[in-house]
Amino acid sequence: MAEGTKAKPAHGKARPRRGARERAASPHPRIAERRARVEDAARSQRRLRWVVLGSVLGILALVVGLALSPLFAVRTVVIHTGPHTPAAAVAAAAELSGRPAMVTLDPGAIAARVDTLAWVASTSVERRWPSTVVLTVVERTPVAVMTGRTGPMLVDASGRVLGPAPQHSGLVRVSVGTPVGAPGSQVPATGGGALAVASSLPPAFKAQVAEVVEQGGQVRLALRSPVTFKLGTTANLLSKYEAIAAVLAHAQLTVGDVVDVSTPSAVVISHG
Repeated sequence: MAEGTKAKPAHGKARPRRGARERAASPHPRIAERRARVEDAARSQRRLRWVVLGSVLGILALVVGLALSPLFAVRTVVIHTGPHTPAAAVAAAAELSGRPAMVTLDPGAIAARVDTLAWVASTSVERRWPSTVVLTVVERTPVAVMTGRTGPMLVDASGRVLGPAPQHSGLVRVSVGTPVGAPGSQVPATGGGALAVASSLPPAFKAQVAEVVEQGGQVRLALRSPVTFKLGTTANLLSKYEAIAAVLAHAQLTVGDVVDVSTPSAVVISHG
């Protein structure tokens, strides 16, 4: 190596000076300012979210507190009912005497309790804020009189036993061989056919029917004449009614005659 010539660094490139390294590590003032603004905005948004959440929870707590307060408790119960279902019985079944909160009421459950009353067909429940509940009862319609354990009982088309029958109800009697139960109970399924007939008798001869009898799934009509019509099952009732009306209009029937319309197209008359 020539004398006076400086040697090159061992690693090829010269290391940057200390001041240069510090300047390279420090961000530009504008970048630092922008970063600070972004962080401030993020902190502000987080604080705002917590403030909004706290406000919402506070409002919800206030609303729930008011809804459950005596201010919005049931204070008035208005009852619209029929002649056979006393308002006192409806009120007792509804179970609203404890002044529950309006928001906690279950209209379906209230209606179901009232519907257990013998004469009730359906119940509507209406909330009128802030503290009134209106109950509207629709009563069942009796279609027949059946023998009960304590005397004649009114029965509707669904087989619900309604209550004692008055002496002159004007309804057809239905007999299924066994007495029916207490008001609110159901007629045995074996009497469903007789009730279906009793509730669907046409006006053309309904007034002439004294009794509908069902035995072993077979139904017959006992007229006031007295003449008996055998319907068989409850299938094709409309055709069977038409056959009965035709026989009554055109045939010469005498006391004790039995008319079999179980096959409407082939009516058989047996003279008594």
